[in-house]
Amino acid sequence: MRAMWMAALAVWSLGAAQAAPIDVAPLKVSLEAQAKFDEDYGAQELRYLERTLRTQIERELKSRGADLAKDGYVLEVELLGAKPSRPTFQQLGARTYLDFARSRSLGGAEFQARFLRPDGSMVREFTYKWYETDLRFSFGQSTWYDAQRAIDFFSRKVGQAYTASIDGLNGSQAS
Repeated sequence: MRAMWMAALAVWSLGAAQAAPIDVAPLKVSLEAQAKFDEDYGAQELRYLERTLRTQIERELKSRGADLAKDGYVLEVELLGAKPSRPTFQQLGARTYLDFARSRSLGGAEFQARFLRPDGSMVREFTYKWYETDLRFSFGQSTWYDAQRAIDFFSRKVGQAYTASIDGLNGSQAS
């Protein structure tokens, strides 16, 4: 039994030793998304999504053994677009006919991720988009319920891309 535990520890430590240090850069926001938040949703809503996205991505990377360090590789994430599931406070103030409890819409978000080497060269790039397609399945009671689901799905994709790119991040051929 002890030999089995020692073998498992050896395999785990080997995987952890291969993980590359990576820094999650501050979220970038496309001009179109920034304009939508400034004009319609409210700037505080963007700050909320930024915190949620960063927390989820860091949690996912840590669960895959990533060393979140400032020196090393960089993960850049850009928010390309987002839609709330319920009206934001700014929308409720501007449109008095909206009701937070009864007004629902199809929300979600779209992102682009880039894994970069320390010299700035690209290791991997991908986009991810998820929006709810049926109002019957938008159960959320929060403003950003569907966008939070998109963030969760996107974070998993980032983790999978990180795991698939560990060899590329450690200096081998980019995948």
